[in-house]
Amino acid sequence: MVIDAVFIKELRSEFAKTAKYRGRKEPYLISVMPPTTYLYTEANLDALLGYVDFINVHSMNYEKHWKTDYGTFPGQPLTLRPGVQKESTDGELKYVACASRSPSRLNMPINFYWFCWWNKTEGLLVPYNGKNTIGWDYSKIITYTGNTPVEYDGKTLYILFENEESIREKMEYAKEKNIGGVVIWKIEFDDDQLTLLNAVASKVPCIDDRNKINYDCY
Repeated sequence: MVIDAVFIKELRSEFAKTAKYRGRKEPYLISVMPPTTYLYTEANLDALLGYVDFINVHSMNYEKHWKTDYGTFPGQPLTLRPGVQKESTDGELKYVACASRSPSRLNMPINFYWFCWWNKTEGLLVPYNGKNTIGWDYSKIITYTGNTPVEYDGKTLYILFENEESIREKMEYAKEKNIGGVVIWKIEFDDDQLTLLNAVASKVPCIDDRNKINYDCY
């Protein structure tokens, strides 16, 4: 994985040359989303932070369509359900923020697509409100403590997704924890009214102290 840092170093150099050639006043920004396991090595994390502006922490898609001993739970739980889930957005961001000491250079991903199961076994990615979206009674939405809403008809259909409320909660979390921003996965899966994007934009965090870590690092 060392080659990744070498490539990004070369990319940074080329971007600097291009900015100078074009008379650009502001430098080009680089953000990357490496595998989460890559960030578990301090040397890898330090190497990335030496050349990128932001790291998009891959804190999503937990327990999606594959079989686990923990069953099927929200794809991007903000917090853990004690004794049930093994991973969460909070856990991943806390680890990287504490290890890097740079929470304002981290981005939290937010999914704009759904996870669907038919007969509770088959998984499929579908847009938030596109041509493949299944009609549903939104009054039946259930919110887990994992801060991700679900729909379940009690028989065959199970859906995980983000909505305005869950996104606002995640944006509040980003502000509280001094996280730099968010990265949207599949922005084209929003509806025609840009409902999810507007929910993100309505709660853009404002960072007072870029280096302040609001986690209990131990």
